[in-house]
Amino acid sequence: MSRAYTVETLEELILRSDSVVVGRVDGPASSEPAHDEGEGGLMVSTFPFTVTENLEGKTPTDATIDVSVLPVRGMEGQIAVLKPGKTYAAFLEKTSLRGEARFIPVGGVGVYEVRADGSLHRTEYAPDKFPRKIASLGDLRQVIDPVSLLESDT
Repeated sequence: MSRAYTVETLEELILRSDSVVVGRVDGPASSEPAHDEGEGGLMVSTFPFTVTENLEGKTPTDATIDVSVLPVRGMEGQIAVLKPGKTYAAFLEKTSLRGEARFIPVGGVGVYEVRADGSLHRTEYAPDKFPRKIASLGDLRQVIDPVSLLESDT
């Protein structure tokens, strides 16, 4: 669940996503060891995330999904951050951990906090080419729509 690969552009992030959703973190994270044996001491944090809008993919609106992040020592600033009570636009891939379905941010990045003025701001500082800020969800939709069309043509 770490950054096993890098994603350099917003378009690549969209293409690698199983779902692009807007939603709210509705409670504190639960934590569990990242490895079945608990070796290494790394902990996965899993948040209850209620989807309020589906921008891409098949995740139903009003569904509560589990979104997991793995803070890696020395790379904490480069991994997506989620906080209870906040609203985010998240680029997610579906996975499982110990047989349980959950979602993780694509490549560990690509989570934007939706601020009160409607602007979207990155929650991490990874060295990639994603915009640090997107003016609005409408602007994000304008990027997603053409990329989605490209994906359906392949």
